[in-house]
Amino acid sequence: MISLDYLSLLQISADADLYLPDQLDPQTLRRAELAASRGEMWRARPAMTVYSADCHFWVSSHFHRYDAALRAGCAEFWCDIKRGSKQAAIDFSRKSAT
Repeated sequence: MISLDYLSLLQISADADLYLPDQLDPQTLRRAELAASRGEMWRARPAMTVYSADCHFWVSSHFHRYDAALRAGCAEFWCDIKRGSKQAAIDFSRKSAT
């Protein structure tokens, strides 16, 4: 882990290589969006895992929180920042899903 810190959602990449939004559970996403809009996810635990290399950040866990924060108009999110490439983020995401 590099650090626990807030990242702007504009800094974080989350493309189809990382996750598919339509595969998120709709009820979980709705609950997360409501929590985000109320400011209740400001320091949600565990933090959303993000991998970083060369000033790029890739989300690799808690995709429902990421998606909900975007929908709710949040500017930043509490993240567990780890050193690694996009491929490391993909690998972590797949390992966490099993």
